[in-house]
Amino acid sequence: MHPNPSRFLARPSQLPDESLSSWRQRTAWANGYRLFPIPNGHLRRSDPDMGFNEAELQWVAALHDTTVDACHAMTLSGQIGRFVSHVASRSQPRWWLRSRYGMTDRHHGSMYCPHCLEEDSSPYFRLSWRLGFTTVCTKHEVLLTDQCPQCGRAPWPSACAIGSHISPRFGSFDQCPYCDYNLTNQTMSRLASPTVVDFAATRPETLAGLFQADIVESLLALRSICHLFIRNRPRRAIIDSGSRWSAIARAVSPACLVQNSIEHAPVNDRHLLITASVEICKSWPNSFCDFAVAAGVTRAHFNGSTSIHPIWMNNVIDERLALQNRFITAADKLLAFNQLTAALGRRPSKFELRRALKWQGDKGLDALFDDI
Repeated sequence: MHPNPSRFLARPSQLPDESLSSWRQRTAWANGYRLFPIPNGHLRRSDPDMGFNEAELQWVAALHDTTVDACHAMTLSGQIGRFVSHVASRSQPRWWLRSRYGMTDRHHGSMYCPHCLEEDSSPYFRLSWRLGFTTVCTKHEVLLTDQCPQCGRAPWPSACAIGSHISPRFGSFDQCPYCDYNLTNQTMSRLASPTVVDFAATRPETLAGLFQADIVESLLALRSICHLFIRNRPRRAIIDSGSRWSAIARAVSPACLVQNSIEHAPVNDRHLLITASVEICKSWPNSFCDFAVAAGVTRAHFNGSTSIHPIWMNNVIDERLALQNRFITAADKLLAFNQLTAALGRRPSKFELRRALKWQGDKGLDALFDDI
């Protein structure tokens, strides 16, 4: 094993949108290292692309004979105010795809475009490939890939933590660091509608235009709507609604449903839900409210998540989705029940009665329904 150098002799240039971990690893290869060096006393399990550790960035800058600002720009911290509000130790930023570090329960991780790697004169990993709302390569109009097609392991930088798990032949980013499979050896089909909205790092204002809000708040709103399709209670309501949105809720994979956030979902599921969520918000707030009515989503389905919503989103939810049960009398309930019975030719279900009454919540309706 090489001792840590004071300064690298060979220093490849930083490439467009390159992540810090990718550049550090290419520089390490150019200087005869198997994996990029880390400061003495540090562990590899910290995410090299987060960039929250100022002391480590200073060490990296000195080692590579560059500036701290140049290193900072290659990390998520360099996107504060653009895609994230803050970055801190032991935090999970919204939409940031974690380094899996060889975890066996979640093979998918950060992403790559096989065509980009094939065309690169020196293959490298982009910082934008670690942003969860980016699911399509806007250059080649194909879905990004989040695992090796041969061994199923997560791609770079998940391999940078445990050197003993990495193939000794790993020497280029166009090969899997675990099984040596050529990552460019994939047939990718061009998407029919690849750019419903341009999530490329150079065009964040496109998404902000949906909500007429800044990009950070717009991403929080989009994330909340995606979660309606994977959180148990709202997902059941969407499926039971029989609306066109129920097919999307049913199409979510089991691998996505066992996760607790959209960031942990496979790229296919993220693409499905982000595309649907963009459509739901294309004429905010009316299109969102129309979706809520059709899908049976009410204010109650956002309980526990309002603290992370922008204020303007909570205002719409409170004003447009929070119906007042106190105005519904026993006579209203009986009338709705009789009308539904006549229309359906049978006793209506509790769901059907709740929908006819535009009733929010279950407890009060349980008491009324039991009296019928």
